[in-house]
Amino acid sequence: MSKWRSASGSGGGMRSPSKPRRAKSRRGVYLIASGWRRGDSIPSTSDFTVRLKAKRNLTRTKLHASISPGSYNWVGTSSGLPTGLNLNYAIRKHDGQVELYIDADKDTGEGNTEIIQRLQQYKDRIEAEFGEPLDWELLQGKRACRITKRIDSGGWQDRDIWPKVHEEMIDAMIRLDHALRPYLDKLP
Repeated sequence: MSKWRSASGSGGGMRSPSKPRRAKSRRGVYLIASGWRRGDSIPSTSDFTVRLKAKRNLTRTKLHASISPGSYNWVGTSSGLPTGLNLNYAIRKHDGQVELYIDADKDTGEGNTEIIQRLQQYKDRIEAEFGEPLDWELLQGKRACRITKRIDSGGWQDRDIWPKVHEEMIDAMIRLDHALRPYLDKLP
């Protein structure tokens, strides 16, 4: 029996090797378009975050220790933060970021804008404590806001430099938490 199955996956129809089966998900479409072939290891955001979590637990912070990586490209926690605020690691193909995600006002989002504006009053102090500029994003057309630091050294497809990316993301998260925490504790 051939290893090629019908598009439905039932094995009822045969496909020739020159016509690979259509992927059912966007990830599958991406993998086929990127040149992935059966038998190749599939780069995975969850692989990246599992290793990030392991490294984080063995090194300098327990901030996200109780969180299990899932199938999303981010992992975050609200532990010890006001309701609706999360500290997240997010990873993309060739970069990542750490962020404070602000989504406390689930109705209009106006409360989220107020929170980021209150924090912006201390922008110079926060960025001085962090050690470099941060991106203060109102996310036009969306309810939430965020304060981010982009990590350009690599992403989930850059498996050979994951240890370096992990270290940079962990360091940035520790600095972000340390720089923001005194001002978050003052929020009503």
